[in-house]
Amino acid sequence: MNQLKVWLLLVITALFVIAYLLTDVSTDLQPTNLVSATRLALTIARRANCGDFEYYDSQKSYSVFTCQMVVNAKDAMFAIYIFYDEASKNRMAIDFRSKDEWGLYKIGSFYIISEFTYLGKEKTEQERIKTAQDYANFPGLIVMPLSR
Repeated sequence: MNQLKVWLLLVITALFVIAYLLTDVSTDLQPTNLVSATRLALTIARRANCGDFEYYDSQKSYSVFTCQMVVNAKDAMFAIYIFYDEASKNRMAIDFRSKDEWGLYKIGSFYIISEFTYLGKEKTEQERIKTAQDYANFPGLIVMPLSR
C-alpha cells in the first residue's frame, strides 16, 4: 500500500509539472533559469503554431530551442533564443544585424527568433526564409540585417 501512495504522489507531481510547463506566459517575461526559458519558448512556439518543439542548447546568458512549421509549402526550422538578460539579447541582435547570413529575424523583450541552420550547412537562396510574412505567426518585431 505504501508503494501505491508513493507512485500516486509521483504521478500527481509529474502532472503538475507538465501543466506548469504547458501554461502560456507573457512574452515579456524575463527568464531566470532553464525552466522559465522553456516556458517562454513554448509559449512563443505555440502562438506561432510551430511544432516539433525541442531544447537545443544553453549558454550562460541564453538557451536555444527549435521548432518546425511549413513555410511556402516547405518545412522550415526556427531557432528560438531565450535570453536571461537584455544586454545579452542586444549583443546577439547586433551580431545578427551585422551578418547577412542570418537573414531576417524577429525580436522581443528577451528572445530572438531566426531561421535555424546547422553548423557548417549553408542554405541555398531558394531554401532561405526571405520575407516578413514567413515570420508572421511569431510574436515580436521583424528585423533585417544592415547589409540588405
